[in-house]
Amino acid sequence: PRPVLFAHESGRIDISLVSFIDTGTTIVNAVGPGGLLENHGIVNFTNSQLRLKDIPQGWVAPFVNAGELNVLNSSFLMLNAGAALPSPTHLLYTKDAAETTFANSVIGGFSGAWCASATSLGHNLVDAGSCEWTAAGDLTGTPSGLVWRPVKSTWWFITDALVPSAASAAVDSADPVLCPEDSL
Repeated sequence: PRPVLFAHESGRIDISLVSFIDTGTTIVNAVGPGGLLENHGIVNFTNSQLRLKDIPQGWVAPFVNAGELNVLNSSFLMLNAGAALPSPTHLLYTKDAAETTFANSVIGGFSGAWCASATSLGHNLVDAGSCEWTAAGDLTGTPSGLVWRPVKSTWWFITDALVPSAASAAVDSADPVLCPEDSL
């Protein structure tokens, strides 16, 4: 089975201002354990969010990368209500000599050494202590503090978003060059 989004070797997908909400079981049931995105080309995931809930055993990862994946100003949260999480719970599965970068992003609820195959460009918060990113501004092994709440967007409508709680270490820790204050 194929994932929801697929980028061919010569393909490019730009995902911006998109929310993938509670997609875990839905995706696994619809397309198998391959995940949300399989990339063999170039994918830019910017100002977007992914909230996975109730992931069954057999899940590989929401992102399978065999190309170039660039993540900027995005949030990821894994929730399993009362169920045992698959072990480990990877955000990213990397194939071959793929290139993956993260900057100014918050990642909560994922475990395992998935981030060993990705490069941090700085100012990421990852709650998994197994993630050893050390670029400027990186916070690893720190609770994400992500909460789900309504926010007003630039276009003046209300939408739900994964945002850092007031107590989150992510508050005021982003690189302002990469994350302008009005980016929501």
